[in-house]
Amino acid sequence: MYIENIDLFYQSLSKSRPYHIDNCYEFHYIAQGKGVFDVAGKSNIIKEGDFFFTLPPEKHRLIFKTVNENIMQYLIRIHLDKNDADLKTYIETILLKQRFFHIGTHHKYFFENFKQLFKSNILLNQKSALYQFIGFLYTLGNIKTSFKNPKYILYLEQALKSMYESVDQNLNMREISDKLGINLSYFIRIFKNTLGVPPKQYFLNLKLEKAVYYLLNSNLKIYQITNKLNFSNEFHFSKLFKQNKGISPVQYRQQYSG
Repeated sequence: MYIENIDLFYQSLSKSRPYHIDNCYEFHYIAQGKGVFDVAGKSNIIKEGDFFFTLPPEKHRLIFKTVNENIMQYLIRIHLDKNDADLKTYIETILLKQRFFHIGTHHKYFFENFKQLFKSNILLNQKSALYQFIGFLYTLGNIKTSFKNPKYILYLEQALKSMYESVDQNLNMREISDKLGINLSYFIRIFKNTLGVPPKQYFLNLKLEKAVYYLLNSNLKIYQITNKLNFSNEFHFSKLFKQNKGISPVQYRQQYSG
């Protein structure tokens, strides 16, 4: 068994894909938004807090009914081999009976931490991510056991939710800590210690991912994206974007837009 990839990304009507088949197991967690997921001849309304999956031979697609619908989701692509017979049987029998699970909105930290471990390029961390995800899948068989988290994890869940909901705005980290009812320095410390990056930088990264979404899914000018995401000016936005992505927003659009 190995993880091909895990990513957090935005998707909307302009990026709806036609029916397609993947050669791996795909697991989705909807961090924000709503849409429709078609699989096995059925249309399923999906929303924030939903977790679901597809099997390698299944045709599927994610669609949106209106231009106002969009989602931000974690997508995990996993390959199983002959040594994973028990897990394969469990997924394709026990979990497939339900397929769609509403596990709630308080799992953003779990999936974000999973992503960070996988992308660390440290073998021990990647193995940890893999085993955590396997454990998560087995808990789904008895969803009523739930996932009880330490209190600081609940703080992080609420902080991530605030960030996702405010990505088009300015958000001061003190606003979040005040909302959580905890000290700012404590909030920064637990965030960085668990997710490996300060909350301010994480929020900036979210904004830049949303900028990528606008670059590839709209005809907005760079200054319009700057204003929409509440950066101070176009020069500042372009500088931060290049530091994060390695190329300017204009170059990124030219290189990656369809």
